[in-house]
Amino acid sequence: ADSMFTLFAFMNGHEWHMVRPLLDLLPWTKPLFVAFTICGSWALLSVMTGVVSDHIQYVREQQQREDEEAREERREQLTVLLSQIFASADTEGRGYMSRDAFMDIFNSQYQVRRLMGAIHQPVADVKRIFDWLDVDGSGRVGFADFCEGLDCLEEPVTGQRLLKVDSGVKLQCRRLQKDID
Repeated sequence: ADSMFTLFAFMNGHEWHMVRPLLDLLPWTKPLFVAFTICGSWALLSVMTGVVSDHIQYVREQQQREDEEAREERREQLTVLLSQIFASADTEGRGYMSRDAFMDIFNSQYQVRRLMGAIHQPVADVKRIFDWLDVDGSGRVGFADFCEGLDCLEEPVTGQRLLKVDSGVKLQCRRLQKDID
């Protein structure tokens, strides 16, 4: 144990005086001690770097989990709120709302405040979203499309989101091509 501590202290430059007699007696050991010092320092630095990198990775994964949990909680809260707003607009309980029913939401200051508190977008942008969601041109939007569209406004643009948009566009193009043929 003492010899390992001595070598460690030597590696840090604190015990040169203990090794000096050996180096004077056997000069060929100097390259060995230099090699030991270099390798030992490199190994110690590698271990410290690995520990720090591992901790950074752990913290990043933890933050991603917390962010995902927060996003899921926000989505759940948004879904509850939007289901209430959707239910007030879908007075007949058909599971979809027309453009007129959607625009009626904006006639109620109470519903507008609730909607703006949840999605943090300008009212003009939210009013235009019906036309974006009504992809089949039927003049109706279902609850799932309504929720997904408004949730999409709040999400940051990610590769996954862009891939989803790309897939949707390709699907619509295939359907259009099939209808043309």
